[in-house]
Amino acid sequence: MMCPYDWQSEMSGAGDTLTALWVGDATHIVTVGTNGTILRSSGDGSWDYDAAPLGLGVGRATLHDVWGSGPGDLYAVGQGGAIIHSTGDGKWSAQVSGTKVALYAVSGTSPTDVYAAGQAGTLLHSVGDGVWTTIPLPTAEALLHLEHDGSRGILVASALTLFRSTGGAWVAEPFEQGLELHALHPSASGDLYATAANSDGNASYVLRAIGSGGWERMLTVPAGHGTVESIGGNASDLYAAGARGVLARGPVDGKGQWSEQRSSITSVFYAVGSSEPSAVFAVGEDGLILRRRFR
Repeated sequence: MMCPYDWQSEMSGAGDTLTALWVGDATHIVTVGTNGTILRSSGDGSWDYDAAPLGLGVGRATLHDVWGSGPGDLYAVGQGGAIIHSTGDGKWSAQVSGTKVALYAVSGTSPTDVYAAGQAGTLLHSVGDGVWTTIPLPTAEALLHLEHDGSRGILVASALTLFRSTGGAWVAEPFEQGLELHALHPSASGDLYATAANSDGNASYVLRAIGSGGWERMLTVPAGHGTVESIGGNASDLYAAGARGVLARGPVDGKGQWSEQRSSITSVFYAVGSSEPSAVFAVGEDGLILRRRFR
């Protein structure tokens, strides 16, 4: 099925919802989802199942996020404190997280500096040896987002608050008043972008941080058009995706206009990611995978 703006569907073979996406490069793409679903592609349009490990109750757990320092060092996290790791060979092993709460996000700065975050203010750290230790944060909010924000350090966030560390104490930064944070993305230009929605649900936005805790609205999506849930990009472009098939594209440097790219898809996109202009993917409900192809 060909969609406007060269978005083309790829057959995942999965009926489960795909919740997260990691695009290492044009030949290393991994997506995860409900019921322990893990799919891998070399960028040729086909997707292969990886088997989630059965140990530690991981096998059928919903996986909420996936991240890698490279194709040979991949992590996924999910329900019940699930943390699994792969060396990129299609096999995954469970690691002991030390918690039973849901983990919603995983990211890091290197193979020896990896973080996982989740319910009840849970933040975990590993040096890549399979051992996870708890980092205390001054919050009981569910931590939904985790990113490496370049020289600004690790950024972890709930729907209402951002917490930042550059190796010392964690500093809380309230998010934009009246908005609930949906996703974060540090861009290649050094800017920090986010997607968010009004707490009353009448609109959603793509935003760019402008310093001192302020945010500039780059794109407004009326509620009737859907909501923007996720954001990702490469060195040239940024992409946002969400409910009712919302797709949008914008400049990485924040100096140009964002444009909605309506497709014939009406499902929810839960993640969008890209490593380069030829490798832009969006995933979502019922095993949905789209790839943006260039003429």
